[in-house]
Amino acid sequence: MRSGFWLNIVVSLWLAGAVSVALGGVLNPPPGPVGPTHKSLTEIEPRIAVNATNTPGDATNIYKITQPGSYYLAGNVLGEAGKNGIFASGGLAGEVTLDLNGYTVRGVSGSLRGIAGGTVNVHNGTVDQWGQDGVNVQRGILKDLHCTFNGGHGIIATWGVLVSHCVVEFNGADGIHVADVSRIEACVSKGNTGQGIHLDGAGTVTGCVVYNNDGGGIDAGLASQVTDCTLFSNPVAGIRVTNGARVADNQITAATFGILVAGSGTRVLNNSISGGATGIVVEDDGNRIDGNSINGVTTGILANPATGNLIIRNSVTGATTGYDLAAGNAVGPIVGVATIAIDEHPHANYEH
Repeated sequence: MRSGFWLNIVVSLWLAGAVSVALGGVLNPPPGPVGPTHKSLTEIEPRIAVNATNTPGDATNIYKITQPGSYYLAGNVLGEAGKNGIFASGGLAGEVTLDLNGYTVRGVSGSLRGIAGGTVNVHNGTVDQWGQDGVNVQRGILKDLHCTFNGGHGIIATWGVLVSHCVVEFNGADGIHVADVSRIEACVSKGNTGQGIHLDGAGTVTGCVVYNNDGGGIDAGLASQVTDCTLFSNPVAGIRVTNGARVADNQITAATFGILVAGSGTRVLNNSISGGATGIVVEDDGNRIDGNSINGVTTGILANPATGNLIIRNSVTGATTGYDLAAGNAVGPIVGVATIAIDEHPHANYEH
């Protein structure tokens, strides 16, 4: 009996609370029109459409961005002779972000540059068939772009730029051409009239695929790094570097010179090179050539008349001349096939 008594009390209290909750709200709305209760898309992510109203052009630009901010395309842009496609004025605009939104900025015969300006972040679209460069900015972040069949460079920037996940192909000059303090990563550059990638000074090229560019594969300047790239069928040099560079863990096939070291203080480490005239050419002193694998070339490593280089732990297979080295270089013993099984020198170079 007592347990049933308490159960009835608990149920009664629960029903009272439920009724109280059901009756607690105001059933009659306030007078007047019902207003929005959420933020608009513009409030969440304020962006401006590129069009004749928001970004009117002038005598040399179809559209011109003159204020900093976030801009986007709502459709394709078709070029005009004698004009740039979209121009973001540098000093006045400050930093501009331009989302191509998957659309194409396409040039015509006699057109100028596709996208140009000062500090501009550009991403997510195609820039093709412009009479001059596809994208030409001072600095910024350039990402997820397809720049193709432009008369000049696919992408060119002055300094301090990040170029990421871009495809540049069949352009009339270099695929990607940037100045120092820059990084190029996970890009594909192929079939360009100039070099596949040109990094003019300190910076990094990593994880890129560079194929069949007439002017050579990757050209990197002072204190640069070129790592983990795949290069195929680039005439002249697969990779060319100058002073204080690091070239490591790349795969290079069918270049006249696999790696050309045109300066001093450079480390060439653990690269795989096959085909072509010479695997590694060293033109200056004070470099370290270490742990590279070279196959099927006329000359494996050429450091003559260059002197003062450290050349150790490399292997050359199937070359007419394995090592052409001047006397003034520091060279690990060169071990042929007859003694390779018994040689235990930690810095030996192999030839077979």
